[in-house]
Amino acid sequence: MKGWRVTGERSAATIKRPKGPGQRWLIPVQPDRNCSIHFGRLQAHMQLREDLAQIPVAVFGNGWGYWQSLFHRDDHKTIAKFITEHSSFKQRYIDMVKSVMPKHFAAVHCRLGDREAIPLFNCSAFGFGMGLDETWPMMTKNSICMRPVLKPKGKTSKELVPAPEFMSMAQAVAAWELPEEIKTVYIATNRPKDPVVKNVTKVLEARKMQVWTWETISPRLKIGTGAPRDGTVTSIMEQSVAIQADRFLPSFPSSWGSVVLTRRLVAEKPDAEEQHELMVRNLELWGQKTKCNFNYTWNVSD
Repeated sequence: MKGWRVTGERSAATIKRPKGPGQRWLIPVQPDRNCSIHFGRLQAHMQLREDLAQIPVAVFGNGWGYWQSLFHRDDHKTIAKFITEHSSFKQRYIDMVKSVMPKHFAAVHCRLGDREAIPLFNCSAFGFGMGLDETWPMMTKNSICMRPVLKPKGKTSKELVPAPEFMSMAQAVAAWELPEEIKTVYIATNRPKDPVVKNVTKVLEARKMQVWTWETISPRLKIGTGAPRDGTVTSIMEQSVAIQADRFLPSFPSSWGSVVLTRRLVAEKPDAEEQHELMVRNLELWGQKTKCNFNYTWNVSD
């Protein structure tokens, strides 16, 4: 991306012209600064200038960020449909999943290692919630399925201090409502031997579910050998499984899961609307905590 950049404060940015005719323009947004931008306003802004209106491709120039946070919720279905239409899985991956999975199945995503597999789940009925409470400021880092509790300050201390308690993925799976025709649940994870996965497996087996993982289906897939367990091929195949599942229980935050949720939203899966809303609400709370700017303006300079 040499030759162009975005500069500015939280309230405005300056779009720098690309130095060469073959270079692209950056969409002037920053994931840690801008929230809920109306895509139509951004488009109208670019069309005010004849030179900007002729730009064939504008790109998002950051290595991270959730478009569900950057752009206004009124534009989400349009953006999701555009992404799905113009960035698609190879048909052979979709067909492979159909060839090995049962007609009806559900999927769970356990993102582990750099994440804690916190479920994206409507858990208010179980005493957990999602909120921005100044009394519990430490809870806003991961504000999904949490509740405030008092815990000892130290191992030998009698002083109680506020601390967050998270709903575990196993607790969410135990409360997860599934249609009667679903008898198989696939666990997509980067760490199949983690205690979190083992606990989820125990809960599902107690519910008389067949539990499948990559190790269950990979021998039946003709994708060659030598791919690591957490490699790209495995990740793509597990995303395809999660997208096609009748029901899906994501963990969040996870960009992997957000890709799945986007495509399930376009496919009009029964649980997609609610999960998209839960994700957006969480991102909005994060934006409030980081003082993300909801009234963004743009400037153009040579």
